[in-house]
This record gives sequence, structure tokens and C-alpha cells, in this order.
Amino acid sequence: MASCWQRAVVAQNRLLRATARPGPRRRDVHDRNPGRQLRKKAVRCGRIRAPGRVNPSARIGRLSSVGEVAPGGAHGRVRRGLEPVRRRWAKARAGREAKPLRVRPLAAGFWMLAAAGAAALAIWLTTAWLLDVADDAPPGAERAKIRVDAVRTGLAAGGGAGAAVGLMLAFRRQRHAELATALGQLDAAERRITELYNAAAEQLASDKAPVRLTALYTLKRLANDNPRHRQTIVDIICAYLRMPCTPPPAQHPGPEEEHRERARRNAARYRAAREHHPATTEPSTGNPDPYEEHQVRLTAQRLLSTHLQPTADPHWADISLDLTGATLSDFKLTGCTVHRAVFSGATFFGDAVFTGATFSGAAWFNRATFSGDAAFIRANFSKEAVFWDATFSGPAVFGRATFSRAAWFRKATFSGTVTFDGATFSRNAWSSGLGAMMSSDAAVFGEAHSEVGVDMDWATVANVTGGHNPPPGWRIEPSEGSAGLFVRDPAPATGS
Repeated sequence: MASCWQRAVVAQNRLLRATARPGPRRRDVHDRNPGRQLRKKAVRCGRIRAPGRVNPSARIGRLSSVGEVAPGGAHGRVRRGLEPVRRRWAKARAGREAKPLRVRPLAAGFWMLAAAGAAALAIWLTTAWLLDVADDAPPGAERAKIRVDAVRTGLAAGGGAGAAVGLMLAFRRQRHAELATALGQLDAAERRITELYNAAAEQLASDKAPVRLTALYTLKRLANDNPRHRQTIVDIICAYLRMPCTPPPAQHPGPEEEHRERARRNAARYRAAREHHPATTEPSTGNPDPYEEHQVRLTAQRLLSTHLQPTADPHWADISLDLTGATLSDFKLTGCTVHRAVFSGATFFGDAVFTGATFSGAAWFNRATFSGDAAFIRANFSKEAVFWDATFSGPAVFGRATFSRAAWFRKATFSGTVTFDGATFSRNAWSSGLGAMMSSDAAVFGEAHSEVGVDMDWATVANVTGGHNPPPGWRIEPSEGSAGLFVRDPAPATGS
């Protein structure tokens, strides 16, 4: 332990010497002290701290983090020894950051000296020149009058020079005041945004649907008024949609169910009032109502789909979506423009409509589950489109979609009709092979165009007798039972 403490003290002293302020070297008060060796020995044994000046530095703060390994022992003592220094440095730095803008005394003194010098120079030059002119006048009362006027004019010139310098100082003060006002307004606006942001984040955690809806519309207003905060606000909305929730109900309860639920809540409030618990007049189970939560999540989805359209006012441009593992109901991004979209492991209840959507970045749908229709008609994938292990329970339509980069469908499962009619695959599309399991009655690739060809190796269909339309150069052959396997057509023989 003593060796560890010695190494830590040596490292601390080296760091202090490296970060010490430049200046004349001070004579160590211990140079001629006969007890210096005893103190050095005590330092090595860890009984006392090493002498020397301590210069607050950010690097000392980083050195103190070594002690975070264990609260006790030599490292812990290093941390505790340097903690006061770190606190003083943090306090001094915070004090510097909190200082208001003001003119430094040195700069103010310089300008005062400059004003006095300019006034004196103007007086001297003007008076000397006018007195020289007065010497040419005839002697007598007229020459004396001219000399008096010369002195008076010189003083006026000096006053004018001083006034000019004073005007410059007044301009600097005005400019400083304007900058301080602008910074104050900016700081107040940022504080207001932060307060609204924190309030909305807290409201999203409420178990009452109206409070959560208020939070969503507050975030919408913040995003509309502050373009540079839009991505952060979208991240908050996406994080809310990623939270676990009960799957959406098949249908909304009828009037009778709503009447019974309202009567139950009124009875609960009455019992709470009878028991003298006014704070519990609106009891909460901590779990939001499934139907109300469904409406809140639909509202969050509509906010995204509305403002991601190029025709929206305002349009949220260059936005990335991270909905990994989210539970989405009737999700629609029709005509929207998204930079990067991550739907890995997401579950789509109802229809998932991406008709006319544009993905300028990569689009990840790996391990996603589509329980209803999946429409990617005229969708434009500028980067990679990843559908690995995706499950399509209903029809999947990729008609006239454009895949500018690789399109990955390996191990994807299609239980309904899958259509790539008129789709365009360019560059390295399908480079890894489709490798999908199609348990649908029809797999249509009519008029699909690929500049590098479509690789259907290991792609299968569940029913070989369905109305399949494989891509050019491929055919479906029976494999096991009623299943079928995509097989490449043999190349035509060339004449010798």
C-alpha cells in the first residue's frame, strides 16, 4: 500500500509541476530545513501530504478519478486529498462563467489616457499653429486679440477631440449593452425552452391521458418554434413509443361499457370522500387505460407523420427515427421524408403504410413483425434496406419501389401475397440473396427491373400451386410437399 501511495504522490507532484503557472521560481522554504528528509520519509509512508503549491487544473480533476476504483486504500486517499482542489477549481470556474460582461479596468484606463492625450495634442497643435499665424499680424491690440482667439480656439479643438473619444466610449458602452441584452434574451429563451422541455417530459410519465396529450402538443410547439431542437424532441416522442404497452384493442368499448366504467369511477370517488381521503378522490392504479393509451400513441404517430411530409408547415427536415422494438398501430408515413429509420424488432398492428416515403439514409426493418398489410408502394430507399428476419403476416406490396443500394430480405417470412411489381433494384441490390420464406399464395415480380440481377437462392414458397410470377431468369420447382424452391434458369447454350 505504501508503494502505491508513493507512486500516486510522485505522479501528483509531476502533474503539479507540469501545470504550474509560468513565473520566477520561488525558493523552497524547505531547502535549508534539516528536517526535510524526515518529512519526505513521512510523505513516502503516507502519513502526511506532499508540500508544494497546488494549481487548480482540469487535469487534476481527471487524476482524482483514479480513486473511483475503491473508496478506501491509497487510491481513495488520493481522491480525498485532491477533492478540495477539484471543488475550488470548479467553484472558481463557475464564478468566471457567471461574471457579467463588463469593460476591464485596464482597457478603461487606456481609453481615458487616449482621450486625454488626444485632447492635449489637439490643443497644442491648434494653439501653436494659430499663434504662429498671429505673429504675422501687426503689433498692438489686434495681435493680442488674435493670440487670445488662438488660445480659445485651441481649447475648443481639445474639447472636440475629447468629445470624439467620449463619443467612441459611449458607442462601446452602447454596443456592450446591446450585446448583454441580446445574450440575456437568448439565455431567457433557452431557460424557457428547458422548462417547457422538462415539464413535457414529466407530463409524459403521467398516468392520465389528457396530461400526456398536453405534453405531446407542448413538444410539437417547441419543435415548430425551435428547429435546432427538433431532432431531440422527435427522439423523446420515439422513446415514448418504444415504451412497453398493451397491444391496441380490436375495437373501442360501446356506450354501455363506458357508462359502467364511469359509474365505477364515481363510486370509487364517493367511497374515498367518505373515508376522509380527499387526495384520493381520483384513484390511480398506476396503469394507464388501454384505450386512452392507444389514443395517445396514435396522436404521437400522427405528429410524426404530419410534420415529416415535405408539404407540411413547418416541415421537420433531416429527421431520424429510432423506433426499435416499438409497438405501433396503423402506422403511416405516407409521402414522408426521413433521413434514417430504425424499426428493428418493431411490431406493426394493423396496416403499415409507407407509400411514397423517402429514406435518405439506411432503413432497418430487421426482425420487424407486420400483422396487417405492409405497403411500400413507390417507396424510395436511397441507402440500404434491411428486412432480415422480418415477418409479414398480411400482403406485402413493394410495387414500383426503388432500391438504390442493397436490399436484404434474408430469412424474411411472407405469409400473404408479396408483390415487387415494377420495383427497381440498382447497384448492389440483392447481393446477399433474397433467402426469404414465402408462405403466400402469390409471389409477383412482374416487370421488376434489376441492373445486376435478382438473387433468389434459398428463397422458397409454401404453396407451389399459387399464382406466382418469379423474376426473369428464375422458376419455381416443387421441393417438399406443396412447397416450392426458386431455381435459376439455365443459361441458353451459345452456338459454336
